[in-house]
Amino acid sequence: MNQLQMAETKSPRASDILRHHHQGNRLAQEGRVAEAVAEWELSLREAPECASTHYNLGVAYYRRKEPAKAVGYWQKVVELEPTHPEANYALGRAYYEQGLFARARAAFEAFLRIKPNHPGALNNLGLLEAQENCLEEAVRYFHSALEINPKYAEAYYNLGTVWYEQGKFLEAIKVLNEAVDIQPDYAMAHHNLGLCYFRLGNYAEGERAFRYSQLFAPDFLPAYFNLGLLYHQWKKYEQAVASYVQAQTRGFDNALLRYHLGLAYAALSKRDEATEAWKSVLAEEPDGPLATEIRARIDRLVN
Repeated sequence: MNQLQMAETKSPRASDILRHHHQGNRLAQEGRVAEAVAEWELSLREAPECASTHYNLGVAYYRRKEPAKAVGYWQKVVELEPTHPEANYALGRAYYEQGLFARARAAFEAFLRIKPNHPGALNNLGLLEAQENCLEEAVRYFHSALEINPKYAEAYYNLGTVWYEQGKFLEAIKVLNEAVDIQPDYAMAHHNLGLCYFRLGNYAEGERAFRYSQLFAPDFLPAYFNLGLLYHQWKKYEQAVASYVQAQTRGFDNALLRYHLGLAYAALSKRDEATEAWKSVLAEEPDGPLATEIRARIDRLVN
């Protein structure tokens, strides 16, 4: 989604009101957000219906990770100026992030009535359709966004993700490759390419894609786990163990990972290591969904 920007007031105001508004803008540009907020609040005391000041306060609180306050200010902007495009877009974004999808949809649709054929809003409506599992509608919105902006990497990524969910792996690969051609360091697109190649049994390409994902986003830990799964299917058990351990050392450690780590150790005939990994799962989840299978596997190893 687009970066939120501060707005300049266009309404004629007394010089002190303008001074507080512009001073707030200057302070915000310098990164002095708390001081900017104080200036804008002073401005609002004298001009409580200045939409641009309300909007800027919303941006400031959003950047301070106080979305409820941000939404309140943006709602006031829309109340004052229903066709204010930036406020409608910002509300859609904030509602989406809060899981208020119906409100987000209404805000983005209002934005599109003001600025038709905006690729960002169309892309965001596609995301909302995907959240509701209306995948064909989501695809339609992503295509519409791409017709307007054929270089929109995020829309290609979102389209590829939907097609992956639908099992259309070849179609997904095509558009995910478009995404990384436009934005070569798009780690999530490389990761999802890895998933597609993995599902198609093209392990070499899957390995390459997961490695790119790790390169561009070293802290995106599922890429290490999924590369481990790929290596296991490829019967490269040493590499599988190494990937799982790498994920663990970076903080991605859960029962499912240790279960698969145990499988890789067992494939290497490393009984003690496999048993240790599986017992750690049982210690954490003695009645979990994998417990019965793990106990049976440990019995087979021991006996």
